[in-house]
Amino acid sequence: AEGAGGAGGAGAGGGELAAAVRALGGFAAALEALGPGGAAALFAAAGGRARLLWESGGADGAGAELPAAVGAGIAAMLRGEGGAAAGAAPLPAALGKALCYVRRVAQERGLEQRRVLVVSLRAGGDEAGESIPTMNAVFCAQRAGVVLDCCVLGPEDSPLLQQAAHATGGIYARPGRPEGLFQYLMSLFIVDLHSRPALELPAAQGALGSAAVCFCHKRPLSVGHVCSVCLSIFCEAVAECPTCGTAFAAQAQ
Repeated sequence: AEGAGGAGGAGAGGGELAAAVRALGGFAAALEALGPGGAAALFAAAGGRARLLWESGGADGAGAELPAAVGAGIAAMLRGEGGAAAGAAPLPAALGKALCYVRRVAQERGLEQRRVLVVSLRAGGDEAGESIPTMNAVFCAQRAGVVLDCCVLGPEDSPLLQQAAHATGGIYARPGRPEGLFQYLMSLFIVDLHSRPALELPAAQGALGSAAVCFCHKRPLSVGHVCSVCLSIFCEAVAECPTCGTAFAAQAQ
């Protein structure tokens, strides 16, 4: 898998996280064996911070290096070291770093296949404040030709990650059992982009959500108010657009 990057959302218990790390270690080792000319990296997001935990090229291989690197990196994030400022949305922070990594490595090595696998371990659904920055990252991936594959281990589907995979031509999956992550990684997500059209991929899970999100409260909307200048969306009528400062005429009574 040439030019592959990984971004993970946090929020799972210690046992689930350890199992996911072991599965990702085996997956990364398989990527190294299948594509020695490519590159792979693992980013993690937790507590509003995102950090590069591991990248391919080590002497001992991913199977031995990745678990230790993840443990040290997560401990550093919990101490508040490095990464984005505390309070930032974790998913777009990790996704942005992964996209920058993929772009840099692909340009340096002339790689054609560029993809990011997002593995979300959240117990709940999407966070309200991350919709807009996440979709901005998705549009950047779309423009750069980076495919976003998404795997959700929580009990709920992620409309954001469904849209991300759909918009970039990637695969979205939510395993019925988190313990089956390694099987999904090795049978579904390891397939290179050129081979995917020849495979019978699983049907999409859940309904694809495409509701707009208001800029004021970050809530999904079916009906809202749109600024005629910058196209910002609001759930309530406002006298002045908070985004671009355009003043609106008073509504007729």
